[in-house]
Amino acid sequence: MHKRHFTHDPSLGGMTLGFIEGVFNDKDVLFHSGSTMLCNTCLYLVPGVNTGIFISYTGGNHLLHSEVFQEFMYFYYPVKAEIIGAPSEGSQERVKKFTGEYQMNRRSITTDEKINSILGNGKGLLTGYSSGSLPDELLLEVL
Repeated sequence: MHKRHFTHDPSLGGMTLGFIEGVFNDKDVLFHSGSTMLCNTCLYLVPGVNTGIFISYTGGNHLLHSEVFQEFMYFYYPVKAEIIGAPSEGSQERVKKFTGEYQMNRRSITTDEKINSILGNGKGLLTGYSSGSLPDELLLEVL
């Protein structure tokens, strides 16, 4: 269940049988979350250090489990912050390839809820700064 079975690109995280791959604080992490109207849950596994954390709660912020897990990782597996330099030459042109409208791929496309996609719920607009860069949390160019 921990072996990768799909990814859009080998340099990106992918999907195993039931888990999403990710990297938190330089550690490979497998996780799977789920929510209902009343409950939010996520299981995080960090195989490289034989660690796992299961978080389940009712009400409130549906992403609270990711905030708790990130704080857990900062506390037990801290990493030094890296200083990222100015955008490289030509980055303004390269950013234009990614400028546009994006939709979440976790959305209903077969039920009546698909109207939310048509009406614009769940869409995000990505634009570049005049300097040719994007916010770090959205795009980090690796040359």
